[in-house]
This record gives sequence, structure tokens and C-alpha cells, in this order.
Amino acid sequence: MVDGPLRSRIAAALAAGRVVDLIPDLPRTLIDGSSMRSWGAAHDVDADFLRDLLRGVGPGAPPDPRGLRLRGVRIRGRLDLDHVATPVRLELQDCLLQDGMSAEQAHLPALALARCRISDPSGIALHADRLRTDGSLYLNGSCVEGGIGLVGAGIGGSLHLSSTTVRNPVGPAVAAEGVTVARDLLADGTCTIDGSSVLGALVLLDARIDGVLWARDATIRNDAGPAVHGGGLRIGRDLYLDGGFSAVGSGLVRSTVHLSAAQVGGLLYVTRGGVRHDDDRHRWSVDGLTYAGVPLLGDRRDRDGWIDLLRRATPRYSAQPYQQLAAVHRAEGHDSDVRVILMAQRRDQIERGGLSGADLWWARLTGALLGFGYQPWRALIVLVGVLVLSVALSIGLGAAGALAAGPPPRPCTVIETVGRGLDLGAPFLPRSASSTCTVTATDAATVLTIGTWVMQVIAWALAALFVAGFTGIVRRT
Repeated sequence: MVDGPLRSRIAAALAAGRVVDLIPDLPRTLIDGSSMRSWGAAHDVDADFLRDLLRGVGPGAPPDPRGLRLRGVRIRGRLDLDHVATPVRLELQDCLLQDGMSAEQAHLPALALARCRISDPSGIALHADRLRTDGSLYLNGSCVEGGIGLVGAGIGGSLHLSSTTVRNPVGPAVAAEGVTVARDLLADGTCTIDGSSVLGALVLLDARIDGVLWARDATIRNDAGPAVHGGGLRIGRDLYLDGGFSAVGSGLVRSTVHLSAAQVGGLLYVTRGGVRHDDDRHRWSVDGLTYAGVPLLGDRRDRDGWIDLLRRATPRYSAQPYQQLAAVHRAEGHDSDVRVILMAQRRDQIERGGLSGADLWWARLTGALLGFGYQPWRALIVLVGVLVLSVALSIGLGAAGALAAGPPPRPCTVIETVGRGLDLGAPFLPRSASSTCTVTATDAATVLTIGTWVMQVIAWALAALFVAGFTGIVRRT
């Protein structure tokens, strides 16, 4: 039990809005846990006493709007604020909560746990499911052993995890499914989140963050599942997973960074090589992810880098990520980039999209001859090659007696032979003036006739493909 003088000092400080600082000579940096545990009894505060103060139980003046502010205390027992609705702001700095804290369905103006050490050997260290705060939730610089639960919580300000360390060897480190944050989620600096769960280390499933999600330089690890599970996550502004951001996941149920069906209202910034998985194709899941503006990879726009990420770092082919990337480039007028992206999509579809039979054959053919409808000039190049082959065939077989001019009969000149070859290879073009150079009745002429038929079929097909590609028919299909 806290002694009478300290109890009176805390109560008086609450009424006056002062900070009770039991370690005024120590710097404001994270204090070693063993040092906190070695504090004398003068640092001990009963958890029930703090609960009563926040509930307004007991004599004393009304609390100051600045709230209950303590530094350097060691809280005895689990700080149980479940279902507590209070007008008193709670701020703990450099405190030891060795039995953890619970604030399930509580309602506070704001909650700050800065540079605290919070642990619970038997469960979740900070259990705050469905917590409501009018302002921000601060966990800056704290060390939480046992995980944080914020499922369904509503944070009226920002959620601060800057330089915070959270570890849970038997479950998610931060379970924030369905959390609502009115401003920003800040997990930068040396923020470290280590969990062991098939659901994820940082779970933001169906969460909503109205501002930015800033995880630049954060480290998130999970030895049993994804590092970040953000399926259905909605972010009002930008998403930062860049700088020194590092994520390590495991298992094949979900990728290391799982952002399927997530919505980012602003720009997307992601790391170039900081996301790892035992299987490289399970580093990212972005099927259904939407964002505004051309995304940045590393510190710059990198169209080819994004294409490589979609092709080599995702578990399966999906059209939507390519279409989304193309859409933001199209919105900025980058038509050439759009063509490259959509061609890459078709190549990925051929490799991983499960095409077979006629569909696979058609995709490969249009890719080779038309660039999937985005480079119809390829068909013209092949058509020119067909014409060259027709001319070469006419010259070769003409010399063997397949062609003759007259009357009187005579060998065709080179110009006449070339013209005849063009006539044979391009039936859709006007006939040349070399009409006197005709096919003879020799065996060589028979070979030339059969070759001509083949060349004409190929030429007509190439011409049709070029027209189809040029008018967008292949592209639309």
C-alpha cells in the first residue's frame, strides 16, 4: 500500500495539475527494467488507488484538466481501467507496470504511457480493446512485453508508437483489428514490433486511419505469419513503408506485408528491399490495393521496379495491381508508361495466370506480333520480312526457270523479278508494271506457286492483325 504522504502528494498534484516526479535527476530516456525493479518502496503506487483517483472516488478537490501525471513510479498490481469513463487525462512517464494494464471499453480524454515498461507474464500486457480516447494515445519510447490489444478501439487523435518496442512470443504484438484513428498512426524511429501469430505481428485488419500511416524506419517481424496484416485497411492520406522500414514474415497463408483490398487516399511510399520472406513471392500481397498518384519505390518513382515487384514479389497473378499502377500513370498523362505496364501485365498473365490451350496460344501470338495490341508496328516489321522473303523466293526460283518474260520468251530482269515477288507476297497492293514476267510451267514454278500461297496467307493475316491492333480491338479483348 502506498504510504500516506505519497498518497496525499499524488492527490494534491492531480488537483493542481502538477507532475509527481520521483526521479527528477534522471534523464528522460528509457530506463533499464532491472533499475526500475530495484527502486525502493517509495516509488510504489497501488493500481487500485490510481483507478479510484480516475473514477473520482475519495475526498479532495476536483481534478485539474491537465490530468493525473506521474513519473518514476512502480505500479503494484495490474492497472485495471476496464469500463472506466473519466474526464481525467492519464500520463505516465518512465513508469514500471510489471503486471500490465487493462483499459477495455474505457473512455479517457487521452492516455500517455511514455518510456514505460509494461509487461504481463500471463496475458496481454496492454489490453485496451474498444478503448475510447478523445485525444491521442501515446506509447512513445515504451517497452511492452506481452503485446498490445486495441481491437475496435477509437482514438480521437493520433496513435503514437515512435521508438516503441512491442514483443509477444505467443500472439500478435499489436492487435488493432478494426481500430479507428482520427489522425495519424506514427510508428517511426526505432519502433520494433515482434510477434508470433498466423494473423500477423502488426494487425490492422479493417482498420481506419484518417491521417497518415508513418512506419518509416520501423522493424516488424513475425516467425509464424505476416509482419503487417492490413487487409481492408483504409488510410485517409499517405502510407509510408520506406526509409529503413524492415519487415520479415513467414508461412504461406499471407505475405509479409498483406495489403489486399486496402485503400490509401494519398501517396504510397515503400521500401525497395526491406521486405523479406522465406519465399520471395510471398513478400507482398497488394491485390485490391488502391492509392492516389504514382507510388514511390525507395526514394524515387520507379516504373520498372514496381513491375518487378508485382511480378516477382507477389504470390499469384492478379490484374488489379497492374491496372491500378497503369491508372495513376494514365492520370498524369504518361501514356508510354501505361503501355509498358499493361504489356507487363499480359506477360505475367501468360506466366502465372493459368492460361491454357487457345487462350495461351493467342496471348503469346499477339504478344510477339502486336505487343498485346500496344505495339502494332511489330506486325508491320514481320510483314516487311515476308515481302523480303517473297522477293528472295522469286529471285532464287526465277533463276531456276520459274519466271519468264515475253513474247518472245526471255529471262525476267532483276527489276521485273523483284516486282513479281512483291506482287506475289503482297496481294493487297496494286500490281507492278512487271506483268509481262509470268510463272512458267516448270517444277520450280510449282514450288514458287505454293510458296506464294503461303506468303499471301501470312501477309493477309499480318495486315489484319496490324489493323486490329491499331484500332484497339486486341487491346480491348
